[in-house]
Amino acid sequence: MKIVIAPDSFKGSASSSEIAQWLENGISPVISQSEISNCEIIKVAIADGGEGSLDSVLSAGFASHTFLVTGPVGNKVDARIGIKGDTA
Repeated sequence: MKIVIAPDSFKGSASSSEIAQWLENGISPVISQSEISNCEIIKVAIADGGEGSLDSVLSAGFASHTFLVTGPVGNKVDARIGIKGDTA
């Protein structure tokens, strides 16, 4: 049996990865003492496109890249994105 833990972040409190780890810590003792002790726990960081999205993408194996871009009011800002695979 597999148990998938896939929470979103709690804005301003904890990342989705932190929450997934806390949930695993909470259910692991219960699982180990039950008839389903051979369960595999899979943690997946997710996000809805807002705060925490980049962390979710990076935890999925994407590489972080920073670019100087033009912001919404014409100022220059650093923007971080995640890129998967060969970028050459």
